[in-house]
Amino acid sequence: KVFLFYGNIRAYKGFGTLIDAFKINPNGKVLIIAGKCMPDICKEIEIKIKDLNEVIFRPGYVDRMETAIYWAAADFAVLPYIDIFNSGLIPFAISMRKPLIYSDLETLRDELDGCGVSFKAGDSKSLYMAMEKICIENLQYYMDKINFKAKIYSWQKHAQILEKVYVK
Repeated sequence: KVFLFYGNIRAYKGFGTLIDAFKINPNGKVLIIAGKCMPDICKEIEIKIKDLNEVIFRPGYVDRMETAIYWAAADFAVLPYIDIFNSGLIPFAISMRKPLIYSDLETLRDELDGCGVSFKAGDSKSLYMAMEKICIENLQYYMDKINFKAKIYSWQKHAQILEKVYVK
């Protein structure tokens, strides 16, 4: 199973929790971490994954071709955020039709209910259990919810909303 952490890599996005969870049992799994990060965070990730051959770390700008490859390879998108109000990755992940593993923060929980498995924010053991759970579940329920949400997050829907804001 392939888990994807994608986008700007910041401490509040919980990459440390994700790596710690992944380390519990990486057998049969691959973790891709791709996105821009500050040098200190890149170094921290490199140290944490030093002996993990199952982790692909791609720091820096991720072009369209690489983005397409990573999302096509992924079975699940992971949003291990410790603190967040909103994430632009949510509509993107939904449009890519990927079940999500996400923190139980209120903003994420309300937005993503039924689109994957939640876990206790900042808790690597809880995240590990969520990763294990989603690997064995029937994903059809999640896919039905994701397909429904994808209609809400469509570019056409966003254009209609923006048009209402700017045209009166």
